[in-house]
Amino acid sequence: MKNEPKIDEPKNTQNLTAYKRMYNRHRRRPQDPNFSDDIPELLDFCNPSANTGIVPLSQPSHAQYKGPIFGFRDKHPGFIYIPQALSKDVQLQLAYQSVSEFCEKPHRTNIDMIPIKENEVENQESETMWKLWKDANVRDDFEENEMTCKSSKKQKISKENDTKVRYYRSMDKLSWATHGYHYDWTARAYNEGMKSPMPNVLSTLGSIFASVDPACNNKDTDNSKFNASATIVNYYTLRSNMGGHRDDLELDFTKPVVSLSLGLPAVFLLGGKTKEDEVTPILVRPGDVMLLAGGSRLAFHGMARLIPEQVKLPIVDSCFSCSDHEKDNQICTLFSKENNDIDEEQQITICRFLKSHRININIRQVLPHNMKEVPPNEKHL
Repeated sequence: MKNEPKIDEPKNTQNLTAYKRMYNRHRRRPQDPNFSDDIPELLDFCNPSANTGIVPLSQPSHAQYKGPIFGFRDKHPGFIYIPQALSKDVQLQLAYQSVSEFCEKPHRTNIDMIPIKENEVENQESETMWKLWKDANVRDDFEENEMTCKSSKKQKISKENDTKVRYYRSMDKLSWATHGYHYDWTARAYNEGMKSPMPNVLSTLGSIFASVDPACNNKDTDNSKFNASATIVNYYTLRSNMGGHRDDLELDFTKPVVSLSLGLPAVFLLGGKTKEDEVTPILVRPGDVMLLAGGSRLAFHGMARLIPEQVKLPIVDSCFSCSDHEKDNQICTLFSKENNDIDEEQQITICRFLKSHRININIRQVLPHNMKEVPPNEKHL
């Protein structure tokens, strides 16, 4: 997942799948001179009137979320996109919880799967990944200011000679964190014995946004209710990408995967049931929410790259005002109950983090309603 393919298109593309060709087209590095020349090719749900392939969808009668939702006119059936569903305030709070709570014990991360190295130090309880990242960035700012203010070379701080402690758990190593059912990457299955509590805020957000899917909208039928029981939070840097894959390991495909985006924009690739099906590149912005639902629940999808903040993107259509449509749903109430006030220093630091990272939160239901636990030796191939 961390390996970066070459940017140049292969000379012989006839053996590549449609998905791989589209991936190669949009996978670039920020230093490439043509880094942003493909932006006009990206489908932008935040400007729905600019593309005839985007259609507004009707809200199901019992949907908890009341803002505008969109889909495709003639492809990717069941896929639902909710532009600017999360206000900046909510994004900030979610991002803060993602780096300060969601990636700490008892939840599981990619770091837990790798033994500690000889040159690494085990974190003390107070040495959380977020605290270490915040302290390091404050220190770097101080050192930079010191170097700027002092003209004498002898007084300058040499980072090369600075012996910094290498911690086992750090934001630089963090790629993902899971909650609820933890995915067993070796067995390629969920395991009833591998679980942690689902964060209430993620369970509730999952239910709110899943309610726009007609399959989750019959309030009189328990089988239609969305039961958020697993979450994976992905932490991306400008070097990151996500290869094409399907979310096909749950035991109930009638419920959607709810995806929330925070931080930097990204190029999201949405395919079909095979890698030879048509692939659509989508511009995903912070605050957007999407649902892999219905006929698109098992679609191949991935992320070609992040888009740095200095790249100019089309202006978001003025019809999307989070402050207007958030009043009609439960999101504001949810975060007021969470009472996660972030002080000014933390706000400044999390905003700095989001300028160079993307956080993607994926919420899903693992089991059908008539199943209480994952069957023993359950495995998908």
